[in-house]
Amino acid sequence: MGEISYTTIPASEKIENRTGLSSPTGQQAWLNSSQDWLDHLVGWKGVKVLGRGAFGIAGLWKYEGTEDAPPVCEIVIKQTSADKYEEFYQIDGETRELKTSGLDEGRIGEILAKAHSIHLVRQYGGAYTGTYLGNAVVRLYLEFCPGGDLRQITDLKPKDPANSMAEEDVWAIFYCLALGVLVMDHGHEDPSQLGWGEKGTEMVHFE
Repeated sequence: MGEISYTTIPASEKIENRTGLSSPTGQQAWLNSSQDWLDHLVGWKGVKVLGRGAFGIAGLWKYEGTEDAPPVCEIVIKQTSADKYEEFYQIDGETRELKTSGLDEGRIGEILAKAHSIHLVRQYGGAYTGTYLGNAVVRLYLEFCPGGDLRQITDLKPKDPANSMAEEDVWAIFYCLALGVLVMDHGHEDPSQLGWGEKGTEMVHFE
């Protein structure tokens, strides 16, 4: 993992505005640029952009190599700025500032991956540092979930009540969410297991 010299950037300055990722042309150029990355994957091709946020972008990569196919043939690559960004939270009526970066998220994801839980999106390896269009960036290699996220289910508002989500499905989703939270807090889906260790270190993801 490379070393990054941090600077702090106001949250109002979006990374997409600094790297040209807001336009379709810029996004395609990013997908095509992966073979020039130091952390590039041989035989993999950027297929499409899955989403953009204030400070980063995520895309789908598929394996199209000539060698034997790896166990995982689709992954998500999330690229964010390596700079620390200012974030503000309201805690007990008090405004507190938290400065975070993609490296912080990568370290958390690497630890959570060791729990081997199917109820958390898996991160492959640690956080990789590099540059894109002259800007220091962090890349995370993540599990691809072809069914989408929970919002795609909960945002459905059928006019016909007969098409509403079944109660057993709601409870199943709640159960899976609870197990994911348990893993982040304890390090294991079974609370009777040691989890994060004897010191009881808590791991919380602030995404």
